[in-house]
Amino acid sequence: MTGATTTKRETPEALLTVRNLSVHFRTGDTTVRAVDDVSLSIGRGEIVGLVGESGCGKSTLGMSLLRLIEAPGEIVGGEVIFDGRDLVPLPEKELRRIRGRDISLVVQNALAVMNPVTRVGEQLTEVLRDHGQAGRADRLVRARDVLASVGFPRPAHSLHSYPHQLSGGMQQRVSIAQSLLLGPRLIIADEPTTALDVTVQAQVLQLLTSACRTQGTSVLLITHDLGVVAETCDRVMVMYAGRVVESGPVRQIFTSPRHPYTVALLAALLPLRGAPPPVLQALPGQTPQPNEWPSGCRFNPRCPRRAALGDPAICEAEEPALRDVGAHAIACHFPGEDAVGTGRGSVRVDD
Repeated sequence: MTGATTTKRETPEALLTVRNLSVHFRTGDTTVRAVDDVSLSIGRGEIVGLVGESGCGKSTLGMSLLRLIEAPGEIVGGEVIFDGRDLVPLPEKELRRIRGRDISLVVQNALAVMNPVTRVGEQLTEVLRDHGQAGRADRLVRARDVLASVGFPRPAHSLHSYPHQLSGGMQQRVSIAQSLLLGPRLIIADEPTTALDVTVQAQVLQLLTSACRTQGTSVLLITHDLGVVAETCDRVMVMYAGRVVESGPVRQIFTSPRHPYTVALLAALLPLRGAPPPVLQALPGQTPQPNEWPSGCRFNPRCPRRAALGDPAICEAEEPALRDVGAHAIACHFPGEDAVGTGRGSVRVDD
């Protein structure tokens, strides 16, 4: 999206605005377009969910916002405007000051990003030291306090623990604590609860939403779990084959999905009430590889709506642009309105 026009993809008072972002991976003569011309925005204090099947480009998009994509991947176009500054052309030294302090990252496997031979307290205080917070005693107090804020019953004792001495849930709490240390304005949470059991998952989500509501922190929540999105997010973006195909307020997306891919994702959920169906509604096929996208609409080979309409030629000939349709932004030549009721897959969406 270009120009000064405000649409549902670029909210007023946006903290983060992404315009036409593209990320390619080049290996030899092959170019893989993992993220293709994506535009989005996140408001101040807003929680935005990003959903889609594996291979859609969600994690690549999230890492690109912090410019953490390594070779052979590279950002080949677009802007990432954070609080008025484009992060794409910034020197690495300036970007390092923004990471952690203004934008932080929570990943799925906390243990994979922790130093296994360094105590938790040292890992937390190192972040504070790197961002100029002097005084070892003050840094330890801050580290202890942030562990307490994420639910450690004995935070002072836990400062002396090694990562392997903590449960998976506690490791993830350390990861969240680290992301909150410097009071960031945006948290990118990439599948932060997938590896956790249901009880711990709920606790971790409560921590993230509490930070957002009480401190005005914005959150981009990347997840496969539509129930989590319904419970925690203000808006949701649906991604398929490197592009955002639908976005809008959570309630409207869940009660009146317009893109056939969104409809299929919701239809695959178990109903909240009544007996489960004998067979879950599964979407045939799989997400195409980034270098094997079909012509026209990338969803067209799997699209039940296209088949029901008699295979319109435009679906294979022309890629639909993301445009505003009612309360949604949708990339579909034939945007529909499919209610997701209790007889099919459904989730509860709170006010």
